[in-house]
Amino acid sequence: DDVAIHFRCGDTLLGEGKGFYYIKYSEYSKRISPDTRTIGIITQPFSIAEGVQTRNIDQISQSGDRCRILVMGLVDHLRTRFPKASISIRNNGPDETKAMAFARMIMANQTLALTQSSFSVWPALASFGTGHFPTSRKNA
Repeated sequence: DDVAIHFRCGDTLLGEGKGFYYIKYSEYSKRISPDTRTIGIITQPFSIAEGVQTRNIDQISQSGDRCRILVMGLVDHLRTRFPKASISIRNNGPDETKAMAFARMIMANQTLALTQSSFSVWPALASFGTGHFPTSRKNA
């Protein structure tokens, strides 16, 4: 993918009072190059049946349906802003492992790790392209 977005659902939806917060969709789109061709959204599986490597902490049975709604909202927003780009959700199937998620973020031209997550900050820092990660909550 030209752009890899890590969209953290479980902690954001269930992490009340733990410092997790929502990011406006516009915060993602304003950082993406206007000539991007492919965007991959890396997120948790929407159901246990869809996930190869699910984390108990994400409590997919509680957060999966709401995560799907949020991610599809982001997809709709990105399609409006980048109509020529192909957008993929990277969260299911035997090939979507944690190692593959790291590789996708490291190899992308742009990596957006805008939520509080140690999982995505490291590949954003190691990216061969440009990595974006939060330095404050001012745009939350």
